[in-house]
Amino acid sequence: MSYSTYTTTESVTFTVTHARYIGLKIGTDLKRMQRFYNQPNDYDIEQYEKEVIALLKDDYLEKIEYGFKDRNNVWKLALKYEARHGGIMLNDDDPGGIKPGIDISQCSFHSFLVTNIRWSNLTDDQQDQVYHEAGIAFRRDSGNEPFGKWMVNRGYSSGGRGVLRSDLYH
Repeated sequence: MSYSTYTTTESVTFTVTHARYIGLKIGTDLKRMQRFYNQPNDYDIEQYEKEVIALLKDDYLEKIEYGFKDRNNVWKLALKYEARHGGIMLNDDDPGGIKPGIDISQCSFHSFLVTNIRWSNLTDDQQDQVYHEAGIAFRRDSGNEPFGKWMVNRGYSSGGRGVLRSDLYH
């Protein structure tokens, strides 16, 4: 009797289409935040989507946070998206679940980006080129990351990569 064994491998190339799929889910979350809290505006949401798509596409994103912080640099309401790749399995949940009714009257809207070592290895001109090619109209300044206690609640994924979403409400 003869036996044969077979081995198969599957390879998925992460494309701009995969990045766009994830980026649009983040944009949907931001639109829901806008609906409940009047910020960010449509133009900013479009720019944030372009940014996260470009950074995901070329694997430069570590994490990005959007939300409302007080004068003490504390998030009162925020969403955090942490990049996941390299075989780490994520759910592909629907966007949403933004909690209405949080008092943000003494807060302002902010976004905070952390890039990875691949981004740090680019020259300033190369980094500018990424933003220019993506049509992103703003550039980020350095700053201090706001803080707060996060709760992981969703994942968005496509093409073997994704983001893990955490929420923060005070």
